[in-house]
Amino acid sequence: MDEDRPIQSQESVVSSWQREREFVVLLHAGFLLIGVVTTLLGPILPMLAIKWSLDDAELGLFFTAQFTGAIIGSAWSSRMIVRTGLLRLMVCGYGAAAGAVACLTIASWLIGLVAAFSAGVALGLTAPAINLLVARINPERPAAAVNILNFAWAIGAVAGPPVIAFFGRDGHLTRPLVGLAVLLSSVAFLTARRGIASDDRPKGREDRTRFVRSALRAWATPYALLTGVLIFIYVGTETATSGWIATYTLRLGESSNGLETLMPSVFWGGLLIGRALAPVILIRLTDTTLVLSGLLLAGSGLLLIILGTNLLSVAFGVGLTGLGLASVFPTTFAIFAHHFGEQASQMTGLFFVFGGLGGALIPWLVGLVSEGFKDLRAGILVPSAGVALMVILQAFIIAVLGQPRAAA
Repeated sequence: MDEDRPIQSQESVVSSWQREREFVVLLHAGFLLIGVVTTLLGPILPMLAIKWSLDDAELGLFFTAQFTGAIIGSAWSSRMIVRTGLLRLMVCGYGAAAGAVACLTIASWLIGLVAAFSAGVALGLTAPAINLLVARINPERPAAAVNILNFAWAIGAVAGPPVIAFFGRDGHLTRPLVGLAVLLSSVAFLTARRGIASDDRPKGREDRTRFVRSALRAWATPYALLTGVLIFIYVGTETATSGWIATYTLRLGESSNGLETLMPSVFWGGLLIGRALAPVILIRLTDTTLVLSGLLLAGSGLLLIILGTNLLSVAFGVGLTGLGLASVFPTTFAIFAHHFGEQASQMTGLFFVFGGLGGALIPWLVGLVSEGFKDLRAGILVPSAGVALMVILQAFIIAVLGQPRAAA
């Protein structure tokens, strides 16, 4: 009977959170800022190069540092969720992100490198916690809720670079970075005020040990393994497509007047639209069907990119790919969180680790294949094959889950 108390307590906390719309708005505002932090290095890298007189190899270390930190943070997040609770972890994550961003204004590139690593850890800790909390407080339609949350992230990821570049246009980073740090600190403070004392933290070492053992058994199930592989391929495919598409367009040989640099924006624009439409589509389709349909659409877009011979056809394919991929990650996460229930808090970190590893390896594989065949078109076959494999994996996931549940 005592073992039921933490669950009953959590249900009470979740019920109270559902009644607080202001808190939901705060969650989305915070995740928008997480999107800004994720893409922060892009607009500030040229200014960091001038500030610290860095060459390209030294600049590349900032991406490595952030990415490594994100994987470590994600791997650590599940244990921290169980140890501290979702709200405490989010407060720590926002606070760490604020401190890391502020440290980028210090006149030392080594401190800047540590700051980039710390920002990655903060992202790895915070993103799983927010996604899990939003899925948990929207049990009736978790897939729709998580898609809306990730729509907010995408707004931050897309709008962040031009906003940061605008406020730092005079070459001084202090103004935009301190401003971002203040916003992150404000979200941390407001989150802390929501009543951390009533957070859903399991009590006692025995509870935590039981959660860990249960999670390890759950990850050994066919559904969890299939989902882990799918997320590995998905994040790698998204990263490879958005990262290589400008270079690919440039090598078409068509005079584009610099329009190839807009191709990533076309991709992210399709992603934004797709995540905005997902909650409406989920009224008609089941969540598993939405994922499968999106993958088929993305596959069609990648085929257009490979077969396209001019800028217009490639741009259409890029937008279609972004539109198709848009709902795959958030919907898959919502299905995952719903399927495992309370166990998901101990499993979410590894879910994000799978994605991080895919983002590290698959774009590199694109470059490797391209170099081997001396043709980037061959490299783009890598994410195309990834989408085809994801379609097969999703079909297996549907079969393992049985009859698709009602649209979430």
